[in-house]
Amino acid sequence: MKRSRPPAPRHNVNLGSYTQKLLVSDQVWDHTRSNLRALAEARRVAVVELPSFAAEGNLAPEDVALLRHKVCEGLDRKIVAP
Repeated sequence: MKRSRPPAPRHNVNLGSYTQKLLVSDQVWDHTRSNLRALAEARRVAVVELPSFAAEGNLAPEDVALLRHKVCEGLDRKIVAP
């Protein structure tokens, strides 16, 4: 007889005051996804759109720069040239 695991406890997880939440998407969130953008803003989630990945399977240089900028911004760091 197989034992089932008890359900995981449901509670809010505090990630700390220095946590930055990022949602990285390979699509541009246009007006049809405005409710998702509003939800992300309400939850203080920064949305990073990288459409070149969906189109090409790789990140375009401008998307790499955007991702680097958003991560550094979330870490409160200056961007250092590679």
